[in-house]
Amino acid sequence: MAGFGSMAAVKRFLLVFFIAAIVHAEQSKHGELNSRAIKFYSEKKYDEAAAAGEQALKTAAETLAPDDHDILTILVNLGAIYEAKKDEDKAEAAYQRILDLQEKDKTTAPAALASTLFSLGDVNFLRKQWPAAEGHFKRSLELREKALGPDHADTLATLDRLAWTLQQQDRDAEAVSLLQRLIAGYEKLKGPDAAELGYQYHNLGVIFDKQKKRADAERCLKRAIEIREKSPGERQADLAVSLEALAGLYRDQEKYKSAEPLYKRVLPIREAEYDKESVELLPLLRSYYEVVGWADDGRGGHKGLNKRNIADALSKRIKRLEALEDKDESKKGK
Repeated sequence: MAGFGSMAAVKRFLLVFFIAAIVHAEQSKHGELNSRAIKFYSEKKYDEAAAAGEQALKTAAETLAPDDHDILTILVNLGAIYEAKKDEDKAEAAYQRILDLQEKDKTTAPAALASTLFSLGDVNFLRKQWPAAEGHFKRSLELREKALGPDHADTLATLDRLAWTLQQQDRDAEAVSLLQRLIAGYEKLKGPDAAELGYQYHNLGVIFDKQKKRADAERCLKRAIEIREKSPGERQADLAVSLEALAGLYRDQEKYKSAEPLYKRVLPIREAEYDKESVELLPLLRSYYEVVGWADDGRGGHKGLNKRNIADALSKRIKRLEALEDKDESKKGK
């Protein structure tokens, strides 16, 4: 997925909220439980964090009004904890309750409301409930544009998520417009080689490839690779995604000499990511074989580079992994 940095921004906001909560409620029983939940969360002990947060909410509800600020704070923390636990049902319920409280309170800051809408959209996104996610992201975007400006990091994070949501619904023309805006925003905010741009250029290249805009697709994928090569700490898996996408673009155009070095470069990255004997490598190996192998194209000509040694080694490996795949499927059938 694109724009993972956007989620990091949201979590940083929540951690600030956590710290404020400790100061605000440290003398109360629910405040102590809330602090304990935060401690467990920071240690990635999410089950313990959820238990402490739920007890904090129950204790607070015994003495406070349903719309008390402390209850809102505990719910915000619980929502983040449930997300970390990948318990989307409870996360959605917490965020929806927060949203209801915020919308009733006329003093709610637009940025806080936008953050809740973003979190709700993200839960829907993880569930692949695209229309619901889109609605929440659009509302969050409108609020953030007004409160924070069009080029703020949180505004761009919301644009990122919305663009992905549109892509999942095959609304590519709308997604292209948002991705182009994202590129301009990140270049302005962080510079022309910002790591986030690797995601945006890659996604744009993939869409252009779908639209058969091959020159635009090539330009964007090359730019994604260039940025990902420069970015310190950039995940090799993300770089491999862009390398493989560009290799596939060349393969589809029968530009095998351009595709071959890219597949050669991708393969060891994928082997390190999975395992040399993983069936997950089969699609990549088949594509690589298509480039270096040899086949009659049915029109009196031939396809592939006919590099026999490489092709033979790939062919043997493909057959071996296909046998493993068949064996795994047979076991599942039983």
